[in-house]
Amino acid sequence: MPRNNKIFFFIFIILFIIFLLSCNVSQSSSGSGNEDVTAKIWQLDNSFGADGVVTKDVKSDGADNYLNNMVEYPGGRIYITGSGKFGGGSYMMYVGRYNSDGSLDTGFGTDGFFIETVASIGRDLAIDSNGRIVVAGRRTNGSDDDVAIWRLISDGSLDLSFDGNGYTVKDIYGHNDDVDEMVIDSSGRIVVTGNSNNGTDTDMLICRFTSTGALDSADFNNPIGYVTHDNAAGGNKDDIGNTLALDVRGRIIVAGRSFNVNNTDIVVWRYNSNGTLDTTFSNDGWASFNGGGIDEAYSLTIDADGKILVAGDILTANYRDMGILRYNADGSLDATFGNNGVVTYDYSKKQEIGFSISTDSDDNILVTGIAPDLNDDMALWMYDSSGSPVNSFGSNGLFSVDQAGGSDEGVSLLVDTKGRILVGGDFVNGTRRDIAIWRYVRK
Repeated sequence: MPRNNKIFFFIFIILFIIFLLSCNVSQSSSGSGNEDVTAKIWQLDNSFGADGVVTKDVKSDGADNYLNNMVEYPGGRIYITGSGKFGGGSYMMYVGRYNSDGSLDTGFGTDGFFIETVASIGRDLAIDSNGRIVVAGRRTNGSDDDVAIWRLISDGSLDLSFDGNGYTVKDIYGHNDDVDEMVIDSSGRIVVTGNSNNGTDTDMLICRFTSTGALDSADFNNPIGYVTHDNAAGGNKDDIGNTLALDVRGRIIVAGRSFNVNNTDIVVWRYNSNGTLDTTFSNDGWASFNGGGIDEAYSLTIDADGKILVAGDILTANYRDMGILRYNADGSLDATFGNNGVVTYDYSKKQEIGFSISTDSDDNILVTGIAPDLNDDMALWMYDSSGSPVNSFGSNGLFSVDQAGGSDEGVSLLVDTKGRILVGGDFVNGTRRDIAIWRYVRK
């Protein structure tokens, strides 16, 4: 064989061996958890809205709009609630409905929306077993804000069989009340958490309503139908419930914050289904976490093992970091998760906050909120069940979106029936704030 041909043949053999080795490495890494690059690449879903995002000025009037929560209905339709400063006046609650492709369902309400007529805010919503839309938030009584529950039928009109006019309100202490989150239990009762001003400070609040709109005064903290809690962290000032869930035994788990004299702690409370504190949880019915500064929980979920996942922010080195805490069922932090039960995300000593948390079918933990850039961006994090970032998700476990060059927030998160991730929030669009829904899908 001529000399040149031998050289070319030798080079060919080397390249062929390198190719075979690279194929073997690729195959051997395909089941390696958070390093699985080929199977777990996510992107915005181009079949949803415009390039994976839906945006809306609710009344197309240039007013600020905020999206506070969303829920998926069987068949893929998406319901949202929040508030808008429609016509430049007070903020008013709205409910909207989108089809699964991101188009507005104009057969719902008026042009796809139901809008309240008095000052109000929709904080959370759920679909009951009869397909009715239940919304929780606050509504003015003319002098202060009350706990409010609305119920709509499927065409977007108020259900007049609910407390006689389609909504019910409750004034706890005669001062401002607010609701942040709700859940419907297996008996159709509506459980909400939030806060109530007692005239001196603010108490954490849980109310339970029957399916007719009346307070469940017979079976929940008889005879009043609600409970409040103050001074969980020892500061005898403000306690606030931001989020709640029911465990498999029907116990009510609430997370939020409590003042501790110098700053605030993350607090998780657990109540029995009759409204009494469950003293088997952290010995007294609540667990508090002090990260050293101003700490707050905004969202919680219960994972497949019955452990409580809480998302919020933890102040470290004078900056708010996104934080995830995982609790065992007895109220102790789960030392097998992150750093003794705590995971934080810090980017260059700037502000990050987790507003909503969920899990997927692979037991990964998803959090949405804000992360810094030139302005705050919508952030979506993914961690595995041990608390490590899933590096194949976005950039080292994080997707961030700057929608229009201004501030962006992700405040609501769900994994739909097809495993797609939806984030709801809002963003600055020129001189106003518009709502947005982003949808992510695996390639």
